[in-house]
Amino acid sequence: MVFVHGLGFSKENMNPLFDYYRILHYVMSYDVRGHGRSDKPASWTLDDDVEDFRGIIEALDLEKLVAVGFSMGSYIALAAAEKYPDLFSKVVLIGTKGGGASSTQAIAAGGTDSSGESAVMKSVFAPQDTPGQISAFAASIASPVRLTECAARCDLQIA
Repeated sequence: MVFVHGLGFSKENMNPLFDYYRILHYVMSYDVRGHGRSDKPASWTLDDDVEDFRGIIEALDLEKLVAVGFSMGSYIALAAAEKYPDLFSKVVLIGTKGGGASSTQAIAAGGTDSSGESAVMKSVFAPQDTPGQISAFAASIASPVRLTECAARCDLQIA
């Protein structure tokens, strides 16, 4: 299994899944270009991310792997599976969407219901979870890594 993290995060964001599945499977994660400890080029595209992913798969001689992508990582995993279907046995997409003009993260951060709470966050966490618990969880998965200016402006789309 290869875990691909979301925009603004690093491979450590996938640690809860990584730790759970490593008991029964060979698992790995990596820092997507422009994130974590990876190279920080001035610009890149989704296709560059796909080619990076393919390169890792081939360099490690992996076959029929399960790709697990979160948010932006789901775009990379799906695009890689579309371009190189023989490399994958399964693709798991977490926190993805098929289209739309707004970022799910922006909606989660700014969209609120009549009670003033984020409608997205209310649907993700258990009803008994307090704002403090949600904040603590968000802090535990946040990466200290800062994006390059290009990555912060990047808006990945799959045509």
